Amino acid sequence: MKAQNLLGLTFGRLTVVKFIGKINTHRMWLCRCQCGNEIKANVGNLKSGQILSCKCLSRENFIKRVTKHGYARKKSREYSSWKNMRNRCNNKHNPRWMDYGGRGIGICERWDNFHNFREDMGPVPDGRRWMIERKDNDPGYTPENCCWALALQQSCNKRNNHFLTHDGVTQHLAAWARQLKMNHVKIIKRLNRGWSVEKALTAP
Repeated sequence: MKAQNLLGLTFGRLTVVKFIGKINTHRMWLCRCQCGNEIKANVGNLKSGQILSCKCLSRENFIKRVTKHGYARKKSREYSSWKNMRNRCNNKHNPRWMDYGGRGIGICERWDNFHNFREDMGPVPDGRRWMIERKDNDPGYTPENCCWALALQQSCNKRNNHFLTHDGVTQHLAAWARQLKMNHVKIIKRLNRGWSVEKALTAP
């Protein structure tokens, strides 16, 4: 199927001005914001509405929002997760940027506002170390694609082992858990103990 030409189309405040090429499997476009700034975005993030501006409005209102909700002063775990997520995706000097913003992983505009982020995600569970995780590693950060996950779980959900192959079928670990009516954390713990994929998915 022929790839869609986005040249000249507008998505929120962004107008597509140039096709850049592919990064991994993502078609990347240069977009000009109404404020004059230019950013790179992939087709999926533009068409899904995850990216609608260069974040100019977010930067203008950031101090006001943080002052209003007060979580920055409290140094809450929710605020730290939100801040680190934005840094990975938006800051080219972040050591992890190439694995996130550098490969087209964006954040939905609703989450430019920390209050919205906390409302959608809820509080971080008490107890052990929890982190924000994308259920599918290719799309960006959205309410539908994110959850709180234990560090153990997240370590197993890296891009290089996010999909499991069993009986000739390859699919996301979470999909196997749903299909087999298993707890996905149980599968992860088995894999971390060195079990084969077949044994991890079929043992009682």
